[in-house]
Amino acid sequence: MSEEAKAYVAGIFDRAAGDYEQVGVDFFGPVGARLALHAQPGERVLDVGCGRGASLFPAAERVGPTGFVHGVDLAPGMVREAGAELERRGVTNARVTLGDAESLDFPDESFDAVQSGLVIFFVPDMPQAAREIARVLRPGGRLALATFAEDREEDQTLQATLRNLLTPYLPPPPPTANGPTPAERLRTPESLHTLLKDFTTIEFADHLQRILFPTPDHYWSWLWSAGMRAMMESIPTPALPEAKHTFTEGVRSLAAPDGTFTFTMPLRFTTATRP
Repeated sequence: MSEEAKAYVAGIFDRAAGDYEQVGVDFFGPVGARLALHAQPGERVLDVGCGRGASLFPAAERVGPTGFVHGVDLAPGMVREAGAELERRGVTNARVTLGDAESLDFPDESFDAVQSGLVIFFVPDMPQAAREIARVLRPGGRLALATFAEDREEDQTLQATLRNLLTPYLPPPPPTANGPTPAERLRTPESLHTLLKDFTTIEFADHLQRILFPTPDHYWSWLWSAGMRAMMESIPTPALPEAKHTFTEGVRSLAAPDGTFTFTMPLRFTTATRP
């Protein structure tokens, strides 16, 4: 089941790679920049689930010419796009390769720091990924994670309103569906402490990420450009035009007078140290 689940996740992000962070909505950029603040000059840094490089590029800038950042991602499309961007920018202190968080292809104690932004909850076997991260970190090496935090009541209300716009077009969940969705995993400090039991000095910093959608159409495109694509692909193709109209008009009714719509998402930045 783990291999099947990983292939499914890789497929979703492979198909999203062309639009990932390219639809006029700046979300992953600020998250990646904040995550990369832990990187220090001269260090070797591993970026797990690097995507198109939202945290890889700022980390490469911070480690400088004497450091190096290696990004791994399960989706071939993400590796291709990030690699092309490395070449386009002329970045020489970073590279990107295919990689599985549950089985990192690096020797023990290879890195001074590991970073992973809004990724680890997609990994089927999260404890195995945590063990692998600890293995490739040197003693005293640091881990920086970005995950979702607990929703505020106002967030839950707005999310329910937005979800209800699409519910008529989504198939019912299969009878075998159980357990939390990826976005519902690791939502509490307790769950992160449990996951990171092989680490010490675990610290949290919560942050409300503001997401500005210039138009309702930008919101629709954004849903297709990342993990929510899994839900969007379940809408039957013949129903897509009506679903898009219903959703964008619903968002328009919630928008500001200038047509923009702002959504806030609670995030948690976690740092930990390998003993």
